Amino acid sequence: MGIVVICPMGTSPPIATEFINYLSSRGEFIDAVVLIGTSEPQVIRSVYFTEAAIKTRYTKMRIYKRFFDRMDIVGTSDVKRYLRMVVDILLNRKWVNREIYVNIAGGRKTMVYLTSIAVSILGTPRVFHVVAEEVKSFSEEVERNRWLIDTIGKIGSLRDRVKAYLERREVLDTMMYPPMESYKVIELPVVPLTKAYIMGLREVLEANRYMLDMAPAITWTLEDLGFIRVQRKKDYVYISRTVKGDKLLNILRGEKNQ
Repeated sequence: MGIVVICPMGTSPPIATEFINYLSSRGEFIDAVVLIGTSEPQVIRSVYFTEAAIKTRYTKMRIYKRFFDRMDIVGTSDVKRYLRMVVDILLNRKWVNREIYVNIAGGRKTMVYLTSIAVSILGTPRVFHVVAEEVKSFSEEVERNRWLIDTIGKIGSLRDRVKAYLERREVLDTMMYPPMESYKVIELPVVPLTKAYIMGLREVLEANRYMLDMAPAITWTLEDLGFIRVQRKKDYVYISRTVKGDKLLNILRGEKNQ
């Protein structure tokens, strides 16, 4: 069974390659990597640069890029839309029978926080953090190579980006694939939602209708995140699950591979 690595990304590309290299050194088979960025131009360049850096060593690894359509998460509607995007990624049917590892070392604080919430709701992925032994030296090296990250990240085709990276490989590999003793990978505990709340989620997902005041907070949450569609009539709400809602219900029932 392969592993799917999910990486929220900011402007520090090494956090992705360090984690991938760490897993590979332990004999883990990584089937795919999903790099999540915002629409901030420097973040986009970092994501495209990272894709090229991965392909220089792991040519057969599948890499997917997903971009949130704002430069930052700045309001309630952004929070809901970003959560929906992450849930869509985590529940992608391509990952059936794959183990999901989420690396939260990169990306904006709101991205990391909301990704962690999505993980808590679903309860299936494992969560990791990458910590540099010398944070100042790490940051300085990334900034020294910023012009290369930006220049290569602007190149249109992946083939040309890989070629440009390889021309500077001696310099860039020092940053992107440092000795493993220069950083630590820590697995973080996933704190699941309470049994009572999970039962409430399941009851709402299984319901066809119920009294309006039965579980409004859960209903609104599931509706906002795209798990259910709701019609409100008088004292009742009528619920229909979306495809994503079916997947969540399967997970809550313990049917994770369906």
